[in-house]
Amino acid sequence: MPSPSPAIPPPLHRQIPGTALVPPAGFRFLALVALLGAELLAASISLDAADLPAAGGLATWVRHLGPMLVRSAVAFLATAFMLSQQGPSGLRSVLLEAPGRVRFSLLAAHAALMALFSWLSPQVFAGVSASVPGWLTLAWLVSGLAGVGLLALSLLPISIWLGLIRAVGWGWAWGLAVAGVAAAARPSALATWRGSSALTFKVVRFLLEPILPGLTANPATADIGTSRFSVIIDPACSGYEGVGLFLAFSVAWLYLFRREYRFPAALCLIPAGALVMWILNAVRIAVLILIGHAGADRIAMGGFHSEAGWIAFLFTAILFCVLSRRIALFRHPSLRLERPPTEDTANATAVSAYLMPFLAILAASILARAGSADFEWLYPLRLLAAVAALWYFRKSYGQVDWRFGPVAALAGLAVAALWAWSTPSAAAARAGLPAGFVAMPWALQAFWLACRTLAAVVTVPIAEELAFRGYLMRRLADADFESVDWRKFAWLPFLGSSLAFGAMHESRWLAGLVAGAVYALVQMRRGRLGDAILAHAVTNAALAALVWYTGDWRYW
Repeated sequence: MPSPSPAIPPPLHRQIPGTALVPPAGFRFLALVALLGAELLAASISLDAADLPAAGGLATWVRHLGPMLVRSAVAFLATAFMLSQQGPSGLRSVLLEAPGRVRFSLLAAHAALMALFSWLSPQVFAGVSASVPGWLTLAWLVSGLAGVGLLALSLLPISIWLGLIRAVGWGWAWGLAVAGVAAAARPSALATWRGSSALTFKVVRFLLEPILPGLTANPATADIGTSRFSVIIDPACSGYEGVGLFLAFSVAWLYLFRREYRFPAALCLIPAGALVMWILNAVRIAVLILIGHAGADRIAMGGFHSEAGWIAFLFTAILFCVLSRRIALFRHPSLRLERPPTEDTANATAVSAYLMPFLAILAASILARAGSADFEWLYPLRLLAAVAALWYFRKSYGQVDWRFGPVAALAGLAVAALWAWSTPSAAAARAGLPAGFVAMPWALQAFWLACRTLAAVVTVPIAEELAFRGYLMRRLADADFESVDWRKFAWLPFLGSSLAFGAMHESRWLAGLVAGAVYALVQMRRGRLGDAILAHAVTNAALAALVWYTGDWRYW
């Protein structure tokens, strides 16, 4: 009996008669979300509602209602699209099947309106005591809203938007409900979190009193500690950021893996995990006081203060993912824990082999920074973690072509030159040797430099190229990433992996994006991951040499 033909995945690009090959609607929708998100982020960073006039007029209405409307709009869109239909008429079907092309004329008009919006912004945001004409504020609002509309129409035609509206179904009602609740609950939520800081104070005091003699605690000022070291627990220390992060993670996780859970019982996991996050935040403050009292106040207020929250979140998220599937009350009856080895388990092992070295470096970096002040003296942990992970999965890299050529080395030098050129060159920005490094004995300095250089030139290029080019780029092309040809080029995998690589480099995201694109092209040129690894290693080696030669640590 012949087996049924496998489903042919939709093409990454669609040919429209009489036009050039254009990206599909799904890719253009992702590009729209990315562009709007970037513009909204830039506006939120550069514009503060507190700088709008408060004396009256349209600008004053924007001052009071603008932030709430933006938050409500984001909540509405996120909820509406999350709850949209997944069937034949769902979002995925509309975005994959709808034709269209990028309208560059509308894109240019969007750029012009955004330029007008940027030019008007300083005049509208002139200060609380300023007087801004209503027509100026109206022109500012119209240019911004019209610019967003033109951007949406330049990437997706009106027919697709109508299809998306139909696909959302009753998701719009849920979106409006969530937006309304979010807007109405914000004042009471802020008051609740202010009260929770007092409760956090009591929990920290309860944890420290049995183990820390001489503890002083003043509930009126929320000051707690000892004569050596003390902290003030203000509302920002109540743990709402960690709780909010976990809420977003847990809701997204339960939605994506909803078929593996028993509802509504699984919803109990969300407040339970949020409670764990809040308790861990209190433990974090207590440990911070203990570290400071022990004499390591710089570590307490430096690395530990900033990284312990991430450690708590990772611990809670892992606990949530593992235990939630092992408790029968929350697990769907069809989900069995003990399964014989299948292609799925083999694929999971392959995914781990490509991602674990990179994740091991991330975990080690969090621990190293948590134990550091102004200098990461525990950096060798990153090298050790990467070596351990690569050695553990060494037998899983049989498909990887480790060969490389001279073109990869030249590409790596070009990326290093770009990175050095994009680094601020002002004398005031020059970063000399860290004080913590200078204070170390010369033997430890040599050991630390050796570990830093080996990590930069060997383990980091291997781990990051396995994760971004070996896994992510091919995974964006096909769920069965190991079946993807190493030479295959498609815009979505190429741009997606490059954007992710750039985002990992935070403030240097643009240079990181270009670097990721170069490494991807080098890898696809001959289908050899070894070329990308060599290019990456040459880049890091050149930057290390620049650090040694100039003594300027900004390149690291």
